[in-house]
Amino acid sequence: METGEVLIGASVFDKISGQGAVTNYQGFYTLSLEKNKNIDLSFSFIGYQEEHHAFTLTADTSLYVMLVPSLELDELVVEADIYDNSVKGSQMSTINIGSAQIKNVPTLFGEADLLKALQMMPGVQSGGDGSTGMYIRGGGPDENLVLLDGVPLYNVSHLLGFFSVFNTDAIKNVTLYKGSFPARFGSRLSSVIDVRTNSGNDKEYHGNVSIGLISAKLNIEGPIVKEKTTFNISARRSYLDLISRPILRARNRKRGDDTSADFICYLYDVNAKIEHRFNDRHRLSGNFYMGHDNLGFGYKANTQTNNMSGDQTINFKFGWGNILGALQYTGILTNKFFFNSTLSYTNYDNKIGISAITKVQEDSLSAPIKQKADLYLRTQINDLNANFNFEYTPIQQHQIKFGGNYIWHTFVQKYECEQNMISNDDMPIEIPAFEDNTIGHEVSLYIEDNFTIGHFFKANAGLRYSTFFVNETNYHSLEPRLSTRFLITSDLSIKASYSRMSQYILMLTSNNMSFPTDLWVPVTDSIKPMKSNQFSLGVYYDLKKTYNFSVEGYCKLMKNAIEYKDGESLFAIDNSRIKEAILNGTLDQFLQWEDKVTTGKGYSYGVEFLAQKTKGKFTGLIGYTLSWSKRKFDEINNGDYFYARYDGRHNINISASYKINKIIDLSAAWIFSSGNAVTLSTQVYNTPEDFIDEKNQMATPTVKYVSSRNNYRLPNYHRLDIGANFTWEKKRFSHILNVSVYNVYCHYNPYLVYTSYEVETQKSKLMQLSILPIIPSVSYTFKF
Repeated sequence: METGEVLIGASVFDKISGQGAVTNYQGFYTLSLEKNKNIDLSFSFIGYQEEHHAFTLTADTSLYVMLVPSLELDELVVEADIYDNSVKGSQMSTINIGSAQIKNVPTLFGEADLLKALQMMPGVQSGGDGSTGMYIRGGGPDENLVLLDGVPLYNVSHLLGFFSVFNTDAIKNVTLYKGSFPARFGSRLSSVIDVRTNSGNDKEYHGNVSIGLISAKLNIEGPIVKEKTTFNISARRSYLDLISRPILRARNRKRGDDTSADFICYLYDVNAKIEHRFNDRHRLSGNFYMGHDNLGFGYKANTQTNNMSGDQTINFKFGWGNILGALQYTGILTNKFFFNSTLSYTNYDNKIGISAITKVQEDSLSAPIKQKADLYLRTQINDLNANFNFEYTPIQQHQIKFGGNYIWHTFVQKYECEQNMISNDDMPIEIPAFEDNTIGHEVSLYIEDNFTIGHFFKANAGLRYSTFFVNETNYHSLEPRLSTRFLITSDLSIKASYSRMSQYILMLTSNNMSFPTDLWVPVTDSIKPMKSNQFSLGVYYDLKKTYNFSVEGYCKLMKNAIEYKDGESLFAIDNSRIKEAILNGTLDQFLQWEDKVTTGKGYSYGVEFLAQKTKGKFTGLIGYTLSWSKRKFDEINNGDYFYARYDGRHNINISASYKINKIIDLSAAWIFSSGNAVTLSTQVYNTPEDFIDEKNQMATPTVKYVSSRNNYRLPNYHRLDIGANFTWEKKRFSHILNVSVYNVYCHYNPYLVYTSYEVETQKSKLMQLSILPIIPSVSYTFKF
């Protein structure tokens, strides 16, 4: 290969015996054939020229092959189930996405994004514009295990969910598991998103620089020692704050009054990878990732009336980010034995600071009344991770994988709140600082066997054991996994699978929204691990190796699901309840999150359809999902079942791309999904204590009646995105101009729906807030 990068999922096939194998994520493979027999090996990978080697096998042989890119297949962008043929492989509910497909999805603000590509797949539902959540098969956003080169990350969103933390220039390929989970994966209920990054070109230096509407990025790769040591570095930074600040300052000067505003919003991330090859059998690599978001808003206003003057200052600061460092060793111990180990450290940090000061003075002689409220919240997760994996292939019909994992979790929660205001009893409220550090130990062991019996039956059977120790409480889980394939014809198969999963780390999120402010917490002695049992059945068909069709049905049963109680949230601070807790000496208990949540059960089921064309100048896919998702908690909704926030009845995704020539390629994507369920009050009431003004009109009602949890459906979500790439290639350089339009027909999709009460008419109105209208984008990339 021209770059020296390993190919994940390349096919190795002996045309004489009919035996074959695929390469793993380090490019290694094992193929067992009869001794003293003639063999004719074919090595192939989408987008590369096929390589042939014919010889007589007389002993164990190590064969390393370099594939050359094929110019005839440049237009190929859809790569699904590349690890194993979708018909003949034992794995189901698995989709592989290459970097080319990610970059071919129409972009927002000129920034190609992994999450946007994943949301085009059936069974994957977006949380809506500006939401960080990705909901897969009825599961919550915390039920997705996201791995960066095998290391877990907790929050994978930038700019409140508009982008992911993954820089597409650093990505080699991504595999999404929606069900039928191999035993080597655990710790989440709904999905595994396995992201693998580039190691770097081992022969020459390459790079690119991209500039979009709100961000710029840089990628450089090359050899430190040719064909031995390589590096790959990617960096990205947005500059929305650099654009908005001068505009706001000019606005403040133009107004000429005492009102001013300031706004800060930017992100940055850095990916770096160094890999050293000792020889063809042993490699050592080091990975580093750092990314952060900063969001801030400041507002100051002075008011003056006939009888009263005052000023108000509000400052809001919000930041979150990840740091990851990993050292990975891979090696071939024997021709049938592969070993991989990873030592890593990750840190997720989330900080929120809110300050509000209000001064009111009735006249120049009276003393000013000052109201002040400060809130500071910081949560952290620090993980030390040791992971060991083995692959053993005794015969071609059996590939055995086994290994273990240990994670030392440290959960940090800091809370400071000061409220100094005039209350009914003229007593200020002071809340002592609160800090909680919790240590958790997570251990897992697994074994799985991918085996074939005859020509028609293939299966992947596995068993995973996991345990989690926290606060002198130890939880255990035994998780069997089974995925089977029955080959009807060479182009048609039926698959069935079963997976049991356990989750020890949970995320507390408000019922209506998912934000980076959501709190990650471990299980405790009172909050047990979430568990699920998922059953899947599917039919798969390939037509001329160009068109792929699949229909999958699934049913997932869950227990120990977690949800905030009615009226509770991370910021639910009631003055009277705080005073009572302070007087009773139970403030620490009051601030503990366990008292704000309840656990219950739930289920989800649905059908997913996928049709795609993977070869030719015109490629694309059509995905449709019909699904239901419900929850039940004794302390919520009178103990009755209700639709989950992420329940969506219909979800349709259509994407297409067409390569006109070597210069121009076009792409389009249309997304439709049923509205999510939210909780809204259906009636409002006044209490006898409510204020009655001089016209005998009631003030805004203070009591809202909610008939049931998630009792309202948002309007349907849909939008059309289009894009075009114009590429000019020179001998050593190339220029790419990307033009995209997000939400072409400017459909105002709901970001937030709320009720607004009009005192004059004493009626409530339902209001909708939309944040992303039609947005044209342009970006330029220079490659060298």
